[in-house]
Formats: sequence, C-alpha cells, structure tokens
Amino acid sequence: MLLVLPFENLGGDSEQECFADGLTEEMISQLGQLNPKRLGVIARTSAIQYKATKKSIREIAAELHISFACVPRWERPVRWPPHAHYRPVESKPRDQTHLWSATYDHDLRGSRCATPRQFL
Repeated sequence: MLLVLPFENLGGDSEQECFADGLTEEMISQLGQLNPKRLGVIARTSAIQYKATKKSIREIAAELHISFACVPRWERPVRWPPHAHYRPVESKPRDQTHLWSATYDHDLRGSRCATPRQFL
C-alpha cells in the first residue's frame, strides 16, 4: 500500500492551502489508476488526517499498515517570478529508505487560473 501525505505548502500563502489539497487529491487519484491490482493507494479521507501532523513517517506507516509513502511539498512564491514547483519524495517508512524524488517547475505567466491537474 502507498500513502500520499497531504502536500505541504511551503510558500507561506495561506490562500494556497486549498490548491495544495487539490494537488494531494489529484496525485492520489492518478496513482490509484496506475495498477490498482498491484499498488493500492490509501484514500484521501484517510491521508488528510495527517496534514500538519508531528508524527514520524514510521508512526504513520504502523497505523495504516503501508509499505510506501510519498511526502510531497508545494511552493508558489507570493511575488515574482510567477512560477510554482512541487517535489514528491517516495520512501519506505519501515527502514526510512529514500526510493525516489523529483522536482517539477511550472511557469505560470499567461495562466489566469491554474488547476491541480495541470501540475501532475
């Protein structure tokens, strides 16, 4: 089982919390469609309870009986330049092994209203 923790909003703009939640929901939805018979993804309603938690990934893994966790971060600077980036990090909670991470940047110039689907 895979847990996608709620996106952590690193930009400091409280108005972006809703967008960060939308990114979480979209990532869970897309990962859940990859191969549901081989990779189960914990539902958003279970994952969202860990938003802003102080629990370690190991503690969360024990509670939800997961094998893998994705800890994503999101940042959209309040001022110029008009861009956003997010960084998902996948790990094995049991031994805290880092498996994969990447950083994605998006230029928001000319975009009046960005949606979570555009970023994933």
